[in-house]
Amino acid sequence: VCWFGVVCMVILALLATSFPKGNLQELGEVMKALQSLQAEGAPNTRAPSPEAMGVLTRWLARTWPVLLFCMFLLIFAGNWIYCAQVSYLTEVIRGEGARVSAFWIGGTRSFVSILLAGLLALGIYGGGGGTVWIGIALSVGLLSQVSKVLSAILVALLLLGAVVLFVWFGVRLSFWYLSIPADQLGPVAGLRISYQRTKGRWWYTAGFFLVLTLVAFAVGLGFWILEWGVGKVPGGFSAVLVPLTVLLGVVTNLYMSFFQLASTIAFYDGMKPQDEISGSIGVGGPVAPA
Repeated sequence: VCWFGVVCMVILALLATSFPKGNLQELGEVMKALQSLQAEGAPNTRAPSPEAMGVLTRWLARTWPVLLFCMFLLIFAGNWIYCAQVSYLTEVIRGEGARVSAFWIGGTRSFVSILLAGLLALGIYGGGGGTVWIGIALSVGLLSQVSKVLSAILVALLLLGAVVLFVWFGVRLSFWYLSIPADQLGPVAGLRISYQRTKGRWWYTAGFFLVLTLVAFAVGLGFWILEWGVGKVPGGFSAVLVPLTVLLGVVTNLYMSFFQLASTIAFYDGMKPQDEISGSIGVGGPVAPA
């Protein structure tokens, strides 16, 4: 319901900006321009015409403030809804007598902290990625004059090391965002808790998320096969089965989202160390944001 409201706001904002004079023809022109851009590079297709590019450029030049507003609206709404969902599901899983009000309270209480965590993560991963690219640029610039083979080997090693490091940190910090609304933590405290919970359990944690990924892939593959089979049904049965398949897919996707989030919360609680359960580090109850 929340996402439906957000999407409606985005559509209304785009419509209000796209058609200030009621010129509905512009929508068709913009869609044709987008289609020509998507078709570029495909076999037997022409590059987008200058007229189509002009239509798209003029539309973007006029609507970029609204597009930027919609982007931030989706980011803020996504983070708020995530906090609300985690807070509510955490109360359900922990048997704390979940209330519907926990949805609103959780989303509002942890909203700022989750945004700060996102900015901190952007700085960490952005800084790490920038460091890797600087190292690659230096190695190419310095070693290419000596040996191109040695330069290529060093670049490959740097990229491999960066991938391994990012995956390792990704698993160690996999509960960072979850811990903020689940345990009412600040962004720095959530990072620290995630790092502590996964200490000595890297493979265990990575295996859990791998299983979740495989389950989601299996469900998606099953629906792909189902849709392919429905499309092969002869006669008018296909027209009846296709909407039912789409509806079943929407319901299944909603359930899979709930299943993955609830499983992650339960897994996160199951990794709580004994000293943390006894309250020696104060995670059992509310913690002031860091």
